[in-house]
Amino acid sequence: VLVVDWGLARALGETPTSFTGTPRYASPEQANNQPLTPRSEVWGAGTMLYQILTGAPPYADRDPEAALAAVRAGQAPDFAALAAAPAELAAITRRALSPAAARYASVAAMASDIGRWLDGRAVSAHTYSVVDHLRRLWRGSRGLVVSVGLAVVVLAIVIITSVLNIIAARDRDAHTCTARQRPRG
Repeated sequence: VLVVDWGLARALGETPTSFTGTPRYASPEQANNQPLTPRSEVWGAGTMLYQILTGAPPYADRDPEAALAAVRAGQAPDFAALAAAPAELAAITRRALSPAAARYASVAAMASDIGRWLDGRAVSAHTYSVVDHLRRLWRGSRGLVVSVGLAVVVLAIVIITSVLNIIAARDRDAHTCTARQRPRG
């Protein structure tokens, strides 16, 4: 891959004097001519993931000037466009395109979450329900889940049978004891 920046690239921490870049892909820091941080790079990666998942860049429904104004004002992209995407990838994208304090601290942290999703593991950006956790457990460990389930059923049968046998033996003993105590006559 050859990366060409045509003079648009900025060093982290550098404060530009005027905006340069592509409005739909610019981070709020870049759009507002503020110093760039690793979180600014996360925004850029998030815009690419957004486009991969939706087929269009963030703010595609606006002209470049309106897109830049939306970024400067801190308006979130249309996250409803992510509805057809896997929930975890949509959550990663939303986190990457959040205000700076809520964004991933680095592109490596974002990449780690994407890697976890690719490996079928839970990602930090997504909130899982109990049902989601059970579904993930089932997908990842069917054999183990079935084995544990069978063990629980067998244990329940053993316990129920034992309790019923104890009750039956107690009733027999009580009946025998009562029969011995009756006077013969």
